[in-house]
Amino acid sequence: MHKYSTQRKEIQFESLNKNSHEAHNTRKKIKDITFDDCTTIKYLYKSSKSGVYTIHPNGGNEQLVYCDMMTDGGGWTVFQRRYDGSVDFVNRKWSDFKNGFGKVSGEHWLGNELIHKITSQGVYELRFELGDFESNYRHAVYTNFKLQSEHHGYRLTYDKFDHGNAGDSLKKAKNMKFTTKDKDQDIDSRNSATVDNHPGAWWHAKGRNDPPFTESVLKKRGRNDPP
Repeated sequence: MHKYSTQRKEIQFESLNKNSHEAHNTRKKIKDITFDDCTTIKYLYKSSKSGVYTIHPNGGNEQLVYCDMMTDGGGWTVFQRRYDGSVDFVNRKWSDFKNGFGKVSGEHWLGNELIHKITSQGVYELRFELGDFESNYRHAVYTNFKLQSEHHGYRLTYDKFDHGNAGDSLKKAKNMKFTTKDKDQDIDSRNSATVDNHPGAWWHAKGRNDPPFTESVLKKRGRNDPP
């Protein structure tokens, strides 16, 4: 088995796979090589198509992820997708968000533990995308995104808002721990995951502060491009 790594890694929420046949053929060619994220696959196999692939973050156990090989150069690893309401994101416990739920080829949450492992591999850029039923999309990009370990409450950190037409949509979540209906870690006297008419887990501060993100991006940045 061979292990490759790069100085540029990416993760993103992305649309449904339209190239599953091509992705399957690529997976057949690379089945004897391990990768730590989708960017490594795209870098070594530039013709890779969007689809489900296997990665081994930090050289650990294999994980199925959806790779977007089209957007902004490709190589994005999807860790959340929401587009039609087919998967329940509301009535979920801490363990669900820790381990992930849904199918990676459709609506899903990849899992906080896996997101933590991926972002611990280097310096990542985060991109959130917001959408509505009329296909109006906006985005926001953040530098040096990390999700800390479960011991630290899966705290969300980043350096700064970089750019995007959605503005700084994540500012209230910065340095917040993850809160679910059964594990309150926000700084409000109430559990923010249970308030208002549309409760849900998030990196809440005081009250609800989860924008309607439909897709997201993480991109590993280094001083140099991959060798």
